[in-house]
Amino acid sequence: NAIKFTEKGEVTLRCSIPELNQADLISPQENRTKENTAQEKIRLFFEIDDSGIGIPFDKQDIIFDSFSQVDSSTSREYGGTGLGLSICQQLVSLMGGEIGVVSNYGSGASFWFTVTLEQGDSDLLPVFNSGHECAQKTPQYSATVLVAEDNLVNQELAKTMLEILGCKVLLADNGAEAIEVAEQHSLDLIFMDCHMPKVDGFKATKAIRSQTLKSGSKNQLNTEPPIIALTADVRDGIQEHCTQAGMNDYISKPFTLDEIADKLTLWLDSQQHLAPLVTFKEQTIISNDTIEQSSWQVIRDLQRPNQPDILHKLIRIYLDNTPDLIELLTQAAKELDAISFAETAHTIKSSSKNLGAIKLAQLCEKSECNSKEKNQAKAFELIYEIKAEYQLVESELLSELETSD
Repeated sequence: NAIKFTEKGEVTLRCSIPELNQADLISPQENRTKENTAQEKIRLFFEIDDSGIGIPFDKQDIIFDSFSQVDSSTSREYGGTGLGLSICQQLVSLMGGEIGVVSNYGSGASFWFTVTLEQGDSDLLPVFNSGHECAQKTPQYSATVLVAEDNLVNQELAKTMLEILGCKVLLADNGAEAIEVAEQHSLDLIFMDCHMPKVDGFKATKAIRSQTLKSGSKNQLNTEPPIIALTADVRDGIQEHCTQAGMNDYISKPFTLDEIADKLTLWLDSQQHLAPLVTFKEQTIISNDTIEQSSWQVIRDLQRPNQPDILHKLIRIYLDNTPDLIELLTQAAKELDAISFAETAHTIKSSSKNLGAIKLAQLCEKSECNSKEKNQAKAFELIYEIKAEYQLVESELLSELETSD
């Protein structure tokens, strides 16, 4: 009703335990007397305030009666038959409580009700700590998942996300390892990077499908594991290419926790869906020009209490690997190795995007496209820009790491 009758302004819901407060929020009708309830009982006081049309004082005694409205125009404008508040009164009465309203016509209304409930097991209640202002529910799944990904930043990020979602995670650095892991383990789902050294994701998927058919090996649910492509490829036809290889679905990089969870919900059997885990996320404000704020916040939202700082862990992996990749990019340009140049630029692009270094990622994407032109002069020009931008990114990342010292 508060939402229904409030065209502008606000609606506020409050819940309190009067017996814990110095000033009891108990209605005048209760004459401000406390009930002598047993220790295992708790009385809750709910209050819903709105800035809506309000209720005239002389009508407040009848609005809880069946089929009553303040006036006929209310029914015509807002709809309804006047049963809602009557039903609320009956429900509250059945729960041993009371209901009432305080209002001035034209200036909103404040509805309140009380209920007395048995106290639950305190071990089942979430513990609120300062700094954890917002509860979040994280889906949980009972599944063994393989992540085949040669980019160590993306690999660690996917592993962290899947472990947060309750999964057991196996890793493969390339397609050949993915085939071997799939042969040795019962897998419920596979996340497969499309572009990997030795054997790419498309060939690995075909081999795993063929391997399953020959051996008849399946997972615990006696089904073939769904294979989800992980790709930063934005070319037309990539979805069809994945399907032809035997993949069931795909996720574009950079991926998020919600996207991973959506795929697990879609492709895992319902009996593998568990009750969600309730945790509390820290609200962090980041001001950074070189690094896109939202990307760091996505990673920080993965943080769980009493766990190592996931953002700092990813930053260290990135800083350990990216200089070597840039050097490899330079060497490929010198040797006019277009394939190595494109693959290396692709790798730097993907991990840079995940860490919010968007400009650096865009420069790598330009380099990846330039590999088809085989323009060495342009390649070195882009490498110069990449190195300059990486210095800025490195400085910001090192500055962030210093916050943990």
